[in-house]
Amino acid sequence: MQLNTISSNTSSWGSTEQSVTISYNGAGILQNIYIQASGSSSWTSKCRATVTIDGMALPAFGSVNGSVAWGASDVFLFADSTGKLNVIDSRANLAIPFRSSLSVTIYFSVSSGGGGSMVGKLEIYRY
Repeated sequence: MQLNTISSNTSSWGSTEQSVTISYNGAGILQNIYIQASGSSSWTSKCRATVTIDGMALPAFGSVNGSVAWGASDVFLFADSTGKLNVIDSRANLAIPFRSSLSVTIYFSVSSGGGGSMVGKLEIYRY
């Protein structure tokens, strides 16, 4: 199996929660959910990701936002094992298997201001 990255369209940050959805049809293992983000080093982001596997939502996963102060203008925000995107520059390796389809919706906002850019990304092993 080879690790592949699937990306969303580019979006911008805002103080109102927005979302992007990334879908994949086929079998594999979801390894990581993350955001490649650019903006302001003073921002604090509030982000979460919900996951639907083979037509069924993972219960409780991504039900609460993670919150993290960036401290830099360009960061990678990774999901932890509960779906909170609050880990900077460190992969959690979720290892969630799926048999036929995968859909991940990433919800994202910053505490104040906006602009910059974000791209949602999934790392998956494809069968």
